[in-house]
Amino acid sequence: MTIRPSKAPCFQGFSDGERGRAVSFYVSPLFRPYTVNILEVIMEENQGYVIRQSVLFDNGRGFALGEHPREGFVTWQFTQEGGHRDYYWGHYYDDGAAAEKDYADRAADYQRRFHVREVKAPISRQMEEAGRQAQERQAPPVPKKDAPDRGER
Repeated sequence: MTIRPSKAPCFQGFSDGERGRAVSFYVSPLFRPYTVNILEVIMEENQGYVIRQSVLFDNGRGFALGEHPREGFVTWQFTQEGGHRDYYWGHYYDDGAAAEKDYADRAADYQRRFHVREVKAPISRQMEEAGRQAQERQAPPVPKKDAPDRGER
């Protein structure tokens, strides 16, 4: 059973790359100006494909798995410099399982051939980055109304 406040928008999204694990919540219209859609902050997108998984190696190269609502799946190689990713050499799929296998195979093959290590950012840095992006996208504060002074109570 779902209880939904009147005229409250519902936010939904996937919490990670696994299917079937979704997050949804309702926001009261009263608090709508103060909300930030965290899923927009965390999920990266390229050419309409939402990046579901990615791996970055210590040489600044990596691989990504993307999903498009109508076009299917893709795996890309990318180069990351200064926090920006340049995607290239895409392999496109209709089947999600085939795309996941290609993603894992490409990353493992690259790691084996070039003797590179996976770069895992500390959770504190990931949280700082998410917080910074949320601040950039946050709605401006609601202006205060001028209320008449009601005197001492």
